[in-house]
Amino acid sequence: MKKWFAVGVVALSTFGLLTMRGTKTAVAAPQGTTRELAPLQLIQKIPVPGVAGRIDHFTAFPKRRLLIFAALGNNSMEIVNTFQAKVVQSVKGLNEPQGVLYVPGLDKIFVANAGNGMVKVYDGKTYALRKSIAWAKNPTPTTFGGMKIQNEFLSASWAASP
Repeated sequence: MKKWFAVGVVALSTFGLLTMRGTKTAVAAPQGTTRELAPLQLIQKIPVPGVAGRIDHFTAFPKRRLLIFAALGNNSMEIVNTFQAKVVQSVKGLNEPQGVLYVPGLDKIFVANAGNGMVKVYDGKTYALRKSIAWAKNPTPTTFGGMKIQNEFLSASWAASP
């Protein structure tokens, strides 16, 4: 079953937030004044062939214009180029992937698998599996946050391995 994935709103919102970093976006408004924002609009639909079922958490890789998400119902990680409107890679064989996180400083993609408690670490360029780490019974993005990654994955044992 072919599933259409509406990334326009999600991708543009994510990329917008990520690219605003470092720019001065704060606007001082007078007290008591409210500003109405325009509603989000669908920009495009990108087909994601072979993906059926629930889609879970997302991460973005703005430099390469990628949106990466866990296809929980498909047991895969899907990597979509939002500007070319196509899937560039599908990583299959995961076990209930429920969270993905791209870490630019390491150029790695971390995928939390709730089915077996493993965190799979993939290369950010080739998408090749680099490491499997036994983490927890249910490694969700909450237990998978930035400080945990900094403290656990960037330890001496991580630095010593390829």
